[in-house]
Order: sequence, then C-alpha cells, then structure tokens
Amino acid sequence: LEGREGEAVLCTMALARGAAGRAAVARYLTEIRGRKRLITGGDLKGLGLPPGPIYSTILQRIHDAYLDGEIEDREEGLALARRLAQEAGVNLH
Repeated sequence: LEGREGEAVLCTMALARGAAGRAAVARYLTEIRGRKRLITGGDLKGLGLPPGPIYSTILQRIHDAYLDGEIEDREEGLALARRLAQEAGVNLH
C-alpha cells in the first residue's frame, strides 16, 4: 500500500481497539477488500423482481452476507435474493 491508502490503513490500525480491532482491519485488507458483488441488478431483474428501491436493499444485504461469510457463491446469493424478495412481500414472476 502506498501514499494516502497506506496512510489510511496505518491510521485505522492505530485507532483500532485491541487485537480484535486490528484483526478486523487485517481481515478486510487480506480477504474482503476488492471482492466484487455476487449479484447485480440485472440478476434481480432476471429473477422477475420489479425494478424499484428494493433492489438496493437486497443487493446490499447480499453483499453484506458475502463479506460476513454467510454465503459463498452466486447461487447462494440468488437464493438469498429470492428469500429477501419473498420476505418483503414481492412476488417474483
């Protein structure tokens, strides 16, 4: 890491509380940073989900689940999208 990015990482590490905080920052740098989203709006449209504000909610929840290790691949992401849509009362075509 160089320049401002490196400085930001060093500041974050210094401000992290205890070993757990530093471990979280290290995990972000080694495992999470740079991960691309598993699912896109096009995927939601393909499931039959009507376009609307729910897209951002579902996409964020899927990405969070991926980063947290709750889901591991695209198929699990699509399954979660279906479940979230159903929980929101949205009927998929």
